[in-house]
Amino acid sequence: MALSYRGVGQAALSACCFATLSIFIHIAYDAGATTATILGFRFFFAALLLWLAVIATGKLPLVRKKDFLPLSLLGVLGYGLMSACFAQSVHYLSAALAALLLYLYPSIVTLLSFWLGHVRYSHDKVLALLLSLAGLLLTIGVQGDFSWAGVGFGLGAAVIYSLYLLCSAQVLKNIDPLVSTAVICTAAAGAYLLYGLISGSLQTALPLPAWLAIGGMAVFPTFAAMLLLFSAMRAIGAARTSVVSTLEPLATVLLAMLFLSETLLPLQFAGGGLILAGILLLEWRSASEAE
Repeated sequence: MALSYRGVGQAALSACCFATLSIFIHIAYDAGATTATILGFRFFFAALLLWLAVIATGKLPLVRKKDFLPLSLLGVLGYGLMSACFAQSVHYLSAALAALLLYLYPSIVTLLSFWLGHVRYSHDKVLALLLSLAGLLLTIGVQGDFSWAGVGFGLGAAVIYSLYLLCSAQVLKNIDPLVSTAVICTAAAGAYLLYGLISGSLQTALPLPAWLAIGGMAVFPTFAAMLLLFSAMRAIGAARTSVVSTLEPLATVLLAMLFLSETLLPLQFAGGGLILAGILLLEWRSASEAE
């Protein structure tokens, strides 16, 4: 029982670490950093930490040559591209609103899974999708901190992340998650650092707040969040971990209010609540099916 409580705590702490991402991105943008600089150095520092963890745990022999290409593609075209869209969404929208848009991805994954025949139709899943759709319409259908470009990038991030998760389910079956995350971050770092050098948008002369934000991104929502997530999954299983992880968008909203003085309009709060209800229903259903 103690291990279960520990696992739940690790999953909740992981969600809170992930929730800091949009806060750090916002701070880095405010300090003058470019997207290529933010993402390139975030993934570079995170990859260093992850490879140190791989070596420390003795998992280095599990890195096989045949795994590098699919993992690298997931890093560049999947997680890396999603991160770029999400960063741009934060650039145009509030951190809280961008996070809520990203968290439409469980509903998108479910829709794609329906289409691919991976999951069966059920009334509660349809209800969850309708709740998320209603929440989306409320969230973006009111005025305030609003930009169609930001909404487009936010929805793009959700769609790309959904495709990334579906592809990852096939690619990562027999690969240690710590190793796969290290390779994915390495590929994403290489892509954005190279792009920054070629485009001339890579910066090294940045003020201290920018470097602290980029370092924070590497440590909290990447390295620490991943390690806590893996530990929670070992303790309480993937299904229960996913349910606890629905705390993340709520934590983002609270952190944005606390550190960025952001707030959502009443209808946006209502829309966010519907999105969270849809996510929770989907994850709870998935956990019940897994059991």
